[in-house]
Amino acid sequence: MNKTAIIFCLLFSIHAQGQPSEFASYKRYINEAEYWAYVGKPDTAAQLYAHAFAHFSFRQTPIDLYNAARASALSNKSKECAFYLNKALQQNQSWVKFGIQKKDSLLFRNCLGAAFDTLENRASILAEAIDSSKQILHKKVVFYQGEDNRLTNAKDWNKRSELHQTLLADVEANGYPGIYNSGTDILSIVFLHIDEVNMDCAIELMYKAMLTGEVTPYEYASMMDYFQYRTGNKKAMYGSHQCIKMEEQDYSYYIEERLKTGVSIFFQKPTRTPWKPKVPTEWFENTNILSPYFILDTVIE
Repeated sequence: MNKTAIIFCLLFSIHAQGQPSEFASYKRYINEAEYWAYVGKPDTAAQLYAHAFAHFSFRQTPIDLYNAARASALSNKSKECAFYLNKALQQNQSWVKFGIQKKDSLLFRNCLGAAFDTLENRASILAEAIDSSKQILHKKVVFYQGEDNRLTNAKDWNKRSELHQTLLADVEANGYPGIYNSGTDILSIVFLHIDEVNMDCAIELMYKAMLTGEVTPYEYASMMDYFQYRTGNKKAMYGSHQCIKMEEQDYSYYIEERLKTGVSIFFQKPTRTPWKPKVPTEWFENTNILSPYFILDTVIE
């Protein structure tokens, strides 16, 4: 094993040992709730979302709240539906307003009745509010992503490394501008390209961002996979990055590694909005592989 691989393995082992098991457990409930909703069991999904939100104190992402609201609406739980939708609206994501007023308006109106009019009006008011700090950070993220793309295409590795050092210092000083802070997670694309000399800092910052909800566990796992791929381990750990080729005999390995970090074992990538098609994992329909990992005892036949 070369020096780079040794350093990488040692660095990851520190993270694996320090990983709060509570976060992985929280995401396990969320991810399985998404599964049960996908296979047409919204009541089961609603119960899992309720348990996750009640028993863990991690920040709830807008898409998790919205998905919980949809499951509640389909289960005719009006109180829970309204509560989740109001919390999702507080994040001021434009797609939440669109979902409430357009995509799922009939579903929510059927569940909430007359209370839907108040919620719909609140969605319009919140969407019109200007969050200047979020807009500034969004522009900054777009700048970093654009420069990283330009320098990558130009193969100007020295200037790209300097850009990454500036970026990492910025994130370390001001926090990760992700889902909450900037309204986008495209900065994770830049983190994939960070070179070896800045790798340990990048892993640390992305790890913290994952725990605070600024990026999904998938973004973290994809970065870790790609870092390993670039340093010689073509197998990687999570099978989350597009360049990693999973083999059938390794499915249980990837599933168990994903569970440790909170990556979904059911879907390959995080869905940006609830109505976009999900991409199931390669083992999704194999109940023999999946059944030992379900939180609930009942598995869809």
